[in-house]
Amino acid sequence: MPFFTLTLVFGAIGDAVGRVWDGFVKLFTPVDSSRQALEKCTSAGETFGRVLGAALTVLLWPLQKLMEGIGWVLEKLDLILSGLEAARVKAESLKKDPVMWEWDPQQKNGAKGLELVAQT
Repeated sequence: MPFFTLTLVFGAIGDAVGRVWDGFVKLFTPVDSSRQALEKCTSAGETFGRVLGAALTVLLWPLQKLMEGIGWVLEKLDLILSGLEAARVKAESLKKDPVMWEWDPQQKNGAKGLELVAQT
């Protein structure tokens, strides 16, 4: 009889521990399913981005090549300057244009500040 009482006590403790354990398992089940759903969404987003990027690249490739071709033709016809030529022209214009103007009271007009400094 004393063993029967101990069996009932340990049985009740075991059942209580089992219910607590099941509660914890059920508590973490939504987290696992949420993680799986989030991983699926992440994968779908990456796939969508890759497909969209590839589609835009394919669709815009002819336009890009057309623009490059038109630029090449215009450059060969000297209708537009090449990058190096444009930089050279800009550098030459910077040498010609005054850096700073100062009022010259003798000439009653503006004069380059650097030339005035060099003359004095």
